[in-house]
Amino acid sequence: MSVSPAAVQRMTGSGVLIGDSDLLPRHAVFRTRDLDEARGHLCGVFAEHGVNYLPRERHLEFRHRQAKLGSIALNSLEWGAGVMVSAPLLPDFYLLQFTLTGECELWQQAHHSVLPARSVTIVNPGRAFRKAWMPGTRQLLLRIDRCLVERELRAWTGGNEGGSIEFDVPPVEDWATIGTLALFVRMVCEDLKNEASDLSHPLVADRVASGLVALLLTSMPHNKQRAIEAVNQPTAPFFVRRVEEFIQEHARDPITLADLTGIAGVSTRALQTSFRRFRNTTPMAHLRAIRLELARTELMSARRQRLSVAAVASAHGFGHLGRFARDYQLRFGELPSQTIYRDSVGCSR
Repeated sequence: MSVSPAAVQRMTGSGVLIGDSDLLPRHAVFRTRDLDEARGHLCGVFAEHGVNYLPRERHLEFRHRQAKLGSIALNSLEWGAGVMVSAPLLPDFYLLQFTLTGECELWQQAHHSVLPARSVTIVNPGRAFRKAWMPGTRQLLLRIDRCLVERELRAWTGGNEGGSIEFDVPPVEDWATIGTLALFVRMVCEDLKNEASDLSHPLVADRVASGLVALLLTSMPHNKQRAIEAVNQPTAPFFVRRVEEFIQEHARDPITLADLTGIAGVSTRALQTSFRRFRNTTPMAHLRAIRLELARTELMSARRQRLSVAAVASAHGFGHLGRFARDYQLRFGELPSQTIYRDSVGCSR
């Protein structure tokens, strides 16, 4: 892995998209010319990582400011000199990156991307990456909690989507696609400059964070786009809604596909086809998703009620404990036992 010579020489000073050099001016700035001190500071902000100078680079002018909005943290960051950052993974957050000036190069697995000024990209949780900052580069980095992104997706799709959300690796440079997202972020940055800003209020911060994630899910390419698009399709037939209502009311009861077909009053094939078309799932998968959500709610208080994972699984129609644990982890990104543990230390999602 190497940085292209042309990229090392290039110092793009134009093309500022979100703000100027005084981005987040009311927030404390951390400055240093010491590489180890800068690395230690950012390890506390993001995650453990390594930093080394690029060839012939030694003149560090590190600057960092941070503003927090609920589950989102905005970071204005520049190194001054050219450096290579090596991160083993991001634990539980996405890193949305706006390149304001200069240029970066990013390596994730087999992918290599150049991030010029006015480009946007995102790093997914659990993915190791390396990133070369060219001299004079400045970025706005948004740290977005994974649980917030998953919460917004569930709200949009009615809880029918399992599995983690993976955004595409290549950067986005088509402003017609992400223009509203960029304008929203710029609006937030501009308001944070105002001493009278109400964005620090917890209720406002949560709404702003939710709005930003909603724009992220509709602007940036990812693996759950079809599920979101399905929400905007024409209204589902009455028998689909009838089955959904039945499942919501009887999710803890033994239910078979034949039962749901009888409730719908149509053939099994018609029911399956309609669920796929209008809900991007199947009737039984929808039932399983609702049961998982109910089980999760109960697991969050299982320690106080002295309930075991097996008891909660059985009470919600999961007869096979191993399959329940697998489906639960796939949907929520953690094992049932981890949910109970987080509740016991007061850290439930």
